[in-house]
Amino acid sequence: MATFKKTLEFTTKQTLVDKDNTFILFLLATTSAVTIFCLVSANSLYAKMNYQNKVIGIKNNAANQLDSNYNASQNLTSSYQNFQAQSVPVKGVQSNAVMVLDALPSKYDFPALFTSLSTRMLSDKLIEKNLTATDNQVNALQSSPDPTLVAMPFSISGEGSIMSIESYISDLENSIRPIVISNIVIDIGQTTDSSQSIPKLDINATTYYQPEKTFNIVNKTVTANGVLQ
Repeated sequence: MATFKKTLEFTTKQTLVDKDNTFILFLLATTSAVTIFCLVSANSLYAKMNYQNKVIGIKNNAANQLDSNYNASQNLTSSYQNFQAQSVPVKGVQSNAVMVLDALPSKYDFPALFTSLSTRMLSDKLIEKNLTATDNQVNALQSSPDPTLVAMPFSISGEGSIMSIESYISDLENSIRPIVISNIVIDIGQTTDSSQSIPKLDINATTYYQPEKTFNIVNKTVTANGVLQ
């Protein structure tokens, strides 16, 4: 009888211990699962917060750039209107804006340059002998986000009287379009008893044009690792 009681007590204690162990194991498993869930959630939230901060930062930069561009456009409009309101210093030109475009074209205009030089030589009563320039119409830069002057070198020669040569050189000097003469040769010829050769003019020069300015709208893709252009 005593042995049965001891066995029953031992079994009861063992059962209680097993229950405690099971509870502790369950508690540890639950705690580990909750901890892992919290760590994963915290990492996910941090990644989302970092991503949102990047998006907000880029949006703020874009908004500031738009404000700056708007203010610049207002100043440009005001300056343009004031410039247009001034009297045109060159006769025969419709407006100051047209004068600027004539002086510094925004497109590569080889045919127009060719025609202008030839027409001016004809009006000054010079016989055109040669007009050489590189027609780079296909490869010419027509627009750029940061435009700069592009050179257009040319050479022209003709013959006529000394007064015609002087008149043509003067016209080039007074041209509204910038023309830089790098070399000029005037051959007045030699006079003999029987004949007198016609004076000749050879000019090497360079003119310019400035491509149109373009405004590029950039789309940016924001990722968790950075910003993709």
